[in-house]
Amino acid sequence: MRYPEPSDIALIQYASSIAGIAIERERSQLELVKAFEEVKKSERQLQQTVDAIPQTIVVLGSDGSVEYEQAGSERSRLDCLSLGRLHASSQKRKRD
Repeated sequence: MRYPEPSDIALIQYASSIAGIAIERERSQLELVKAFEEVKKSERQLQQTVDAIPQTIVVLGSDGSVEYEQAGSERSRLDCLSLGRLHASSQKRKRD
């Protein structure tokens, strides 16, 4: 009967460590994929909710640019640009 030598035991421990890392990496990747799927589902639900709102929704950036405009919006692009200028001027007044 042969008993493992210290070098054999070290090799087994190293292989076990590598296997553990591979298993943990696979789990992490599966969790990441699941999280992305949940975010996409949440985004779809939010978009459906926003699309059902009859009022116009416009999201302006800090510089007053239009970052989002509801797809079914009846508001013209000119109105959105006016909102952007209004937002920018109100931001300037806050700083002054």
